[in-house]
Amino acid sequence: MSIYKDEERGTWYCSFRYTDWTGKIRQGKKRGFIKKKDAQEYETTFIKQQKGTMSMPFESMYKLYMEDIEPRIRATTFSGKKYMFKSKMLPFFGTIPVNEITPPTIRKWQNSLMKSKNNFSQTYLRTLNSQLSALFNFAVRYYGLKSNPALNAGSMGKKNADSMKFWTKAEFDIFIEHTTTLQYKTIFTILYRNPLRGTACPYI
Repeated sequence: MSIYKDEERGTWYCSFRYTDWTGKIRQGKKRGFIKKKDAQEYETTFIKQQKGTMSMPFESMYKLYMEDIEPRIRATTFSGKKYMFKSKMLPFFGTIPVNEITPPTIRKWQNSLMKSKNNFSQTYLRTLNSQLSALFNFAVRYYGLKSNPALNAGSMGKKNADSMKFWTKAEFDIFIEHTTTLQYKTIFTILYRNPLRGTACPYI
Protein backbone atom coordinates (compact mmCIF):
# COMPACT_ATOMS: atom_id res chain seq x y z
CA MET A 1 0.00 0.00 0.00
CA SER A 2 1.43 3.40 -1.00
CA ILE A 3 -1.40 5.66 0.20
CA TYR A 4 -1.11 6.97 3.76
CA LYS A 5 -3.05 9.17 6.17
CA ASP A 6 -1.25 12.24 7.49
CA GLU A 7 -2.65 12.20 11.01
CA GLU A 8 -1.15 15.58 11.89
CA ARG A 9 -2.71 17.44 8.95
CA GLY A 10 -5.77 15.25 8.50
CA THR A 11 -5.00 14.72 4.82
CA TRP A 12 -3.76 11.89 2.62
CA TYR A 13 -0.50 11.44 0.73
CA CYS A 14 1.08 8.93 -1.59
CA SER A 15 4.65 7.66 -1.50
CA PHE A 16 5.70 5.19 -4.17
CA ARG A 17 8.38 3.92 -6.48
CA TYR A 18 8.05 4.17 -10.22
CA THR A 19 10.02 3.42 -13.36
CA ASP A 20 10.58 6.43 -15.60
CA TRP A 21 10.80 6.37 -19.40
CA THR A 22 14.57 5.68 -19.25
CA GLY A 23 14.02 2.54 -17.17
CA LYS A 24 15.36 4.01 -13.92
CA ILE A 25 13.54 3.35 -10.65
CA ARG A 26 12.68 6.54 -8.78
CA GLN A 27 10.80 7.61 -5.67
CA GLY A 28 7.65 9.71 -5.90
CA LYS A 29 5.71 11.50 -3.18
CA LYS A 30 2.78 13.91 -3.04
CA ARG A 31 0.98 15.34 -0.01
CA GLY A 32 -2.16 17.32 0.70
CA PHE A 33 -5.03 15.24 -0.69
CA ILE A 34 -8.38 15.70 1.02
CA LYS A 35 -9.60 12.24 0.01
CA LYS A 36 -7.80 8.92 -0.15
CA LYS A 37 -9.30 8.38 -3.60
CA ASP A 38 -7.63 11.57 -4.89
CA ALA A 39 -4.22 10.36 -3.73
CA GLN A 40 -4.77 7.00 -5.44
CA GLU A 41 -5.80 8.66 -8.71
CA TYR A 42 -2.79 10.96 -8.63
CA GLU A 43 -0.40 8.05 -8.13
CA THR A 44 -1.97 6.00 -10.94
CA THR A 45 -1.93 8.90 -13.40
CA PHE A 46 1.60 9.93 -12.46
CA ILE A 47 2.99 6.44 -13.00
CA LYS A 48 1.27 6.12 -16.37
CA GLN A 49 2.66 9.47 -17.43
CA GLN A 50 6.21 8.60 -16.41
CA LYS A 51 6.06 5.27 -18.20
CA GLY A 52 4.61 6.98 -21.23
CA THR A 53 1.71 4.54 -21.52
CA MET A 54 -1.10 5.62 -23.82
CA SER A 55 -3.73 4.96 -21.18
CA MET A 56 -2.66 8.21 -19.52
CA PRO A 57 -5.28 11.00 -19.60
CA PHE A 58 -5.10 13.54 -22.41
CA GLU A 59 -4.15 16.23 -19.88
CA SER A 60 -1.04 14.27 -18.89
CA MET A 61 0.05 13.98 -22.52
CA TYR A 62 -0.60 17.71 -22.90
CA LYS A 63 1.79 18.42 -20.03
CA LEU A 64 4.50 16.23 -21.56
CA TYR A 65 4.02 17.92 -24.92
CA MET A 66 4.20 21.43 -23.49
CA GLU A 67 7.29 20.62 -21.44
CA ASP A 68 8.99 19.34 -24.58
CA ILE A 69 8.21 22.27 -26.86
CA GLU A 70 8.56 25.18 -24.41
CA PRO A 71 12.33 25.65 -24.96
CA ARG A 72 11.92 25.15 -28.72
CA ILE A 73 9.48 27.98 -29.54
CA ARG A 74 9.09 31.68 -28.76
CA ALA A 75 7.46 32.64 -25.47
CA THR A 76 4.56 34.37 -27.24
CA THR A 77 3.94 31.31 -29.41
CA PHE A 78 4.03 29.08 -26.34
CA SER A 79 1.54 31.32 -24.49
CA GLY A 80 -0.85 31.26 -27.44
CA LYS A 81 -0.62 27.49 -27.73
CA LYS A 82 -1.18 27.09 -23.99
CA TYR A 83 -4.28 29.28 -24.11
CA MET A 84 -5.81 27.32 -26.99
CA PHE A 85 -5.30 23.98 -25.26
CA LYS A 86 -6.58 25.14 -21.88
CA SER A 87 -9.66 26.90 -23.23
CA LYS A 88 -10.65 24.76 -26.22
CA MET A 89 -9.22 21.24 -25.77
CA LEU A 90 -8.63 20.32 -22.13
CA PRO A 91 -12.28 20.93 -21.14
CA PHE A 92 -13.32 18.37 -23.78
CA PHE A 93 -10.49 15.80 -23.84
CA GLY A 94 -8.84 16.33 -20.43
CA THR A 95 -9.79 13.12 -18.59
CA ILE A 96 -10.08 10.82 -21.62
CA PRO A 97 -7.24 8.26 -21.97
CA VAL A 98 -5.15 9.11 -25.03
CA ASN A 99 -5.64 5.67 -26.60
CA GLU A 100 -9.43 6.02 -26.29
CA ILE A 101 -9.60 9.24 -28.32
CA THR A 102 -10.85 8.12 -31.71
CA PRO A 103 -11.66 9.97 -34.98
CA PRO A 104 -15.37 10.10 -34.01
CA THR A 105 -14.33 11.68 -30.69
CA ILE A 106 -12.35 14.31 -32.59
CA ARG A 107 -15.30 15.02 -34.90
CA LYS A 108 -17.61 15.57 -31.91
CA TRP A 109 -15.11 18.12 -30.60
CA GLN A 110 -14.93 19.78 -34.03
CA ASN A 111 -18.71 19.94 -34.29
CA SER A 112 -19.01 21.49 -30.83
CA LEU A 113 -16.71 24.30 -31.91
CA MET A 114 -18.33 24.81 -35.30
CA LYS A 115 -21.74 25.07 -33.62
CA SER A 116 -20.45 27.35 -30.87
CA LYS A 117 -22.21 30.65 -30.26
CA ASN A 118 -18.78 32.28 -30.32
CA ASN A 119 -18.87 31.94 -34.11
CA PHE A 120 -15.15 31.21 -34.48
CA SER A 121 -13.54 32.19 -37.77
CA GLN A 122 -12.66 29.48 -40.28
CA THR A 123 -8.94 30.18 -39.93
CA TYR A 124 -9.12 29.94 -36.12
CA LEU A 125 -10.92 26.59 -36.33
CA ARG A 126 -8.22 25.35 -38.69
CA THR A 127 -5.51 26.52 -36.25
CA LEU A 128 -7.15 24.72 -33.33
CA ASN A 129 -7.35 21.50 -35.30
CA SER A 130 -3.69 21.80 -36.33
CA GLN A 131 -2.62 22.33 -32.70
CA LEU A 132 -4.48 19.22 -31.59
CA SER A 133 -2.99 17.20 -34.44
CA ALA A 134 0.52 18.37 -33.46
CA LEU A 135 0.04 16.95 -29.96
CA PHE A 136 -1.02 13.58 -31.34
CA ASN A 137 1.93 13.58 -33.74
CA PHE A 138 4.14 14.07 -30.68
CA ALA A 139 2.45 11.11 -28.97
CA VAL A 140 2.94 8.95 -32.07
CA ARG A 141 6.59 9.86 -32.50
CA TYR A 142 7.80 9.68 -28.91
CA TYR A 143 5.27 7.68 -26.88
CA GLY A 144 4.14 4.89 -29.15
CA LEU A 145 0.61 6.00 -30.03
CA LYS A 146 -0.36 3.87 -33.02
CA SER A 147 -1.89 6.62 -35.14
CA ASN A 148 -3.00 10.24 -35.07
CA PRO A 149 -6.80 10.29 -34.67
CA ALA A 150 -6.96 13.96 -35.69
CA LEU A 151 -5.57 13.10 -39.13
CA ASN A 152 -8.10 10.32 -39.62
CA ALA A 153 -10.93 12.58 -38.46
CA GLY A 154 -10.22 15.16 -41.14
CA SER A 155 -9.72 18.88 -40.68
CA MET A 156 -12.09 21.75 -40.03
CA GLY A 157 -12.06 25.38 -41.01
CA LYS A 158 -9.99 26.95 -43.77
CA LYS A 159 -6.30 27.66 -44.11
CA ASN A 160 -6.79 31.09 -45.66
CA ALA A 161 -9.46 33.67 -44.96
CA ASP A 162 -11.99 34.23 -47.72
CA SER A 163 -10.96 37.07 -49.97
CA MET A 164 -13.21 40.14 -49.97
CA LYS A 165 -15.43 40.75 -52.96
CA PHE A 166 -15.44 44.22 -54.49
CA TRP A 167 -17.68 46.15 -56.81
CA THR A 168 -16.11 47.37 -60.01
CA LYS A 169 -16.97 50.95 -61.02
CA ALA A 170 -19.45 49.64 -63.60
CA GLU A 171 -21.17 47.49 -60.96
CA PHE A 172 -21.31 50.41 -58.56
CA ASP A 173 -22.81 52.70 -61.21
CA ILE A 174 -25.57 50.17 -61.85
CA PHE A 175 -26.24 49.84 -58.12
CA ILE A 176 -26.31 53.58 -57.42
CA GLU A 177 -28.58 54.20 -60.42
CA HIS A 178 -31.22 51.96 -58.84
CA THR A 179 -30.88 53.52 -55.39
CA THR A 180 -33.77 55.96 -55.22
CA THR A 181 -33.37 57.19 -51.64
CA LEU A 182 -31.09 60.23 -51.53
CA GLN A 183 -29.82 59.39 -48.04
CA TYR A 184 -28.72 55.86 -49.04
CA LYS A 185 -27.28 57.12 -52.34
CA THR A 186 -25.15 59.64 -50.45
CA ILE A 187 -23.95 57.07 -47.90
CA PHE A 188 -22.96 54.47 -50.50
CA THR A 189 -21.25 57.07 -52.66
CA ILE A 190 -19.14 58.23 -49.70
CA LEU A 191 -18.25 54.64 -48.85
CA TYR A 192 -17.29 53.89 -52.40
CA ARG A 193 -15.12 56.98 -52.80
CA ASN A 194 -13.59 56.89 -49.33
CA PRO A 195 -9.78 56.67 -49.80
CA LEU A 196 -9.49 54.53 -46.67
CA ARG A 197 -11.29 51.77 -48.55
CA GLY A 198 -9.38 52.22 -51.77
CA THR A 199 -11.19 52.73 -55.09
CA ALA A 200 -13.83 50.06 -54.64
CA CYS A 201 -16.55 49.25 -52.17
CA PRO A 202 -16.73 45.71 -50.72
CA TYR A 203 -20.01 43.86 -50.73
CA ILE A 204 -21.82 44.38 -47.45
